[in-house]
Amino acid sequence: MSWALLLALALTVDDPRIGLVELQLQGQNADALQETQDILRREPELGQRLGLDFLQAHLLSELGRGDEARQSFSQAFSSAPSLEPYTRFKLAEEVDRGGHPEVAAGVVATLLTRNPPRPLVAPAVRLLRRTLARGGDCRVLQGLSAQHLPTPERRQLDLAKGICSLRLGDEVASQKIFRDLLTEDSTDEVAREAVEWVAQRPAATRDVETMLVVGMTLHQQREFSRSVNYLQMALLSTAPTSRKLPQHKEYEARYAMTRGRYWLGRYTEAATGFEELSRLTHIPDEQAQALFQRGRSLELLGRWSDAANSFRLAFNAAPNGRWADAALFGALRLEWRAGNEPSALQLYSLLLTKHGWRDMASRAALFLASSDLVQGRANRAETWLDVAAGGRETALEAHYWRGRLRELEGDLDGAVDNYLATLREAPDHPLARSARNRLETDPLAATVRRKALQLTRSNRTTDLRSAWLLLGDRTPAGAAAGKALVQALHRERGAAVYLDASLVPVDEWPLWQASLDQPEEQLLALGLWRDGAPAIREHFPLSEPSLALTGSYLLARGGAYNQSLRLASILDQSVPDDLPFEMLPELFQQLLYPGAYEDTIRSYSQNVGIDAALLQAIIREESHYNPEAFSGAAARGLTQFVMPTARDLAFKMGYGPLSSEDLYSPQLSIALGAAYLRQLLDEFGGARHVAIAAYNAGEPVARLWRSYCFSPEPEEYFTKVGYKETRNYLRKVSSSFYRYQQIYEGRLDVPGERPAPRTFIPITDTKVSWRGARTPPK
Repeated sequence: MSWALLLALALTVDDPRIGLVELQLQGQNADALQETQDILRREPELGQRLGLDFLQAHLLSELGRGDEARQSFSQAFSSAPSLEPYTRFKLAEEVDRGGHPEVAAGVVATLLTRNPPRPLVAPAVRLLRRTLARGGDCRVLQGLSAQHLPTPERRQLDLAKGICSLRLGDEVASQKIFRDLLTEDSTDEVAREAVEWVAQRPAATRDVETMLVVGMTLHQQREFSRSVNYLQMALLSTAPTSRKLPQHKEYEARYAMTRGRYWLGRYTEAATGFEELSRLTHIPDEQAQALFQRGRSLELLGRWSDAANSFRLAFNAAPNGRWADAALFGALRLEWRAGNEPSALQLYSLLLTKHGWRDMASRAALFLASSDLVQGRANRAETWLDVAAGGRETALEAHYWRGRLRELEGDLDGAVDNYLATLREAPDHPLARSARNRLETDPLAATVRRKALQLTRSNRTTDLRSAWLLLGDRTPAGAAAGKALVQALHRERGAAVYLDASLVPVDEWPLWQASLDQPEEQLLALGLWRDGAPAIREHFPLSEPSLALTGSYLLARGGAYNQSLRLASILDQSVPDDLPFEMLPELFQQLLYPGAYEDTIRSYSQNVGIDAALLQAIIREESHYNPEAFSGAAARGLTQFVMPTARDLAFKMGYGPLSSEDLYSPQLSIALGAAYLRQLLDEFGGARHVAIAAYNAGEPVARLWRSYCFSPEPEEYFTKVGYKETRNYLRKVSSSFYRYQQIYEGRLDVPGERPAPRTFIPITDTKVSWRGARTPPK
């Protein structure tokens, strides 16, 4: 047995860290600091072994006592050697906050030369870049090799070296660094900054290759207006230094330029450009792609006949290619909506001819069936729904629309069976919520009660769940069904451990019996949840739901909402299918749907008059509460804005110029998200489902999908959303919106719209009793 394990076992009997952790969880940092200092005075050797010198400095920092914190961190170098990398990083942060970025840059640069722990690398590189930008001495980069770092951090350091080279007057070296960065990757945040440095130099408007690099990078960064200008200059340039582009590069540049015009809403120019592209290439798939995009441009112009013809040409260009089925469906929608049913049905028959087109054929079948059913036509839908039921992603929708068909036919038992199948598959799906609403009203309510009563006579968990899904919990019969289901689930070991999951008292954590060899483990034992996050999974394992739930809670308490949500979501994947979300412990529900940034969200939502639960749902699905999120589409922050949209909104709101870095501010991101949702709701007459789709896909396309519909029903709109990504997004956001309303009720909403809140288990500022009980604090 190692000496470290012997020490751990000896300390477990009366480990002072247990009490210090409890004080911090109670929000009593001042008391925790006093106790820490008392221990260091009484038992200095023990305190130093446990890292209490580091904890003392951390608590001083948390309490805003910066000068004392800096001094304490400096002293902790020698007394807590195992935490030295974190001590150095925290000291650099404190020095920077104290107004000395030049000193902080030197401290953090030294850290990076000493092979710091992996979790520290990214924040250390960010801090170094920030301090250099605020006046740090570029000489700290000398001798600092980036090659051993992960690619994102290496690129950050290379960018810093390029900026420093420019600052020192070495323009040739700086431009080489920037160009190399853009050649390697034009999609990340480093590329965003590098392209701006390149664009400032004269070569950006003289050299064809430079114009092309800048234009293509700006295209990737969704700066379409600027991108189109650079690409146009590159393609039309006649400057003496220019040279002809290789054919494949010219085609790529022309396609990006034309696509940029499409995204800018310049659909006439885009349609012309795509037609020209289809003549420039001899590759069938490229011809089909260009003609397909031409059809989309014409469709958005309202030239449906021309668009349908372009979709047909796209199919004919490559009838076995990757655009063939999408082109057929594109033409089908327009023909059907224009009333040309025979032509549309011919296109549908073509879609059925290839097994590889099965998913698109299923989508088309739902389009046809829902169109008929919302108009009260029942004679043709059955066959289409049979096709849709066989699709990989359309079975649930097929159940819902078959329920509508059975209602039209007067088959109430069949309608209830299909709506129940929808609820069983995904009870929080938008169509499942619609199914429940229909089950609760006449003429189905009596049939529901009869079927549910039959199911409650069974002892099978699946039947009891079905009875509860049919009845809900708003009636005595539903409440009784729910109670019977809970009793049945408690008899099943696989479900009971989740039903009974709760916070584990601090003194019962297995952490105290571990040797804690890694610095992140030691940080956990000191109560630094965010810094100790990499060790959470080991000491709060998913195999023990109560421990995993506790680990997720600790991450949320440390402000690591993204990591808390990830852990809770992974745990949720192990929950048995028959255990309804509503029956999970309340804390589990809140960790799956965090009330993070509550005050800020409520404030901005009230300012613009939107339901804050909608904004929370958007944030959950856009960024998963990661304020530093950066997407492949160059969207940033909690609410995931691209720069052009953010700039337009900020201007309307009276804000000054924005930088890309500003979008990582939670407050600004939330403010922009609230304003944009208000704008979308106003544009679409308060239709929440259309506003959500537009948030993901843009207003013009969301408006187009609305034009496919024969009714204002959200259910028809959902089925006719044309992008798989947006359908999934609409499903997730709608589900999250419902869950937020269900969990938090009036807490997050505009005042007066819903009743008083349920019990809420605080995540941030709280006083919680952890010892002596395994029940969540009330």
